[in-house]
Amino acid sequence: MIIGPDFIWLHVPKCAGTAVERALRGTFRGRKDIHFDRVTGKHPAIWHHNIPQRLKHDADFDPSGKRILAGIRRLPKWLLSRVHYEVARSPDQVPTREMLAKGAFFTRTGSVLQADSVLRRFNTPPVDRWIRDDHLEQDLCEALRINEIKVPRVNETSLKYIKDISFWFTPAELKSLYEANPEWAEIEKRLYGSLLEE
Repeated sequence: MIIGPDFIWLHVPKCAGTAVERALRGTFRGRKDIHFDRVTGKHPAIWHHNIPQRLKHDADFDPSGKRILAGIRRLPKWLLSRVHYEVARSPDQVPTREMLAKGAFFTRTGSVLQADSVLRRFNTPPVDRWIRDDHLEQDLCEALRINEIKVPRVNETSLKYIKDISFWFTPAELKSLYEANPEWAEIEKRLYGSLLEE
């Protein structure tokens, strides 16, 4: 989480969080009114807090009057990134094709999550402005009301996998994926004007 005087940025996993964090650190260098959670250290998990979690964790946290910003990306691309990240952590937790077509994946502990449940966790209360991972500079400038921001090219994970969506999903499976995750589909369609079809 990054907390500014009039905004709170939530780090949705696998949505260019490291790039955004570095871009904002560079842009707001020296600003005392902007707080950056520690990404590493004793309590790195707070970096992925949503608003209710932070309220429970920190009695002094006050989100009132602040716009909520959060990252997002195209659902099939997000899912593949998250699945490969989880499989790299736990190689025995490989989702089935049926799970993939529903946007479901195993976590490190063996529990199953679905894309919409992850999105809902960060969209409660509702996000005011979504930052698209493939339009970072434009969306960040508009959201933060600044003229310029330098977003470094960052890929912290060294995961190698085929990024071509058509390798992983047939058109029918893509349709099934979006139908199984209507909240993500609605936001993606609003932000991008369409859903991925192949």
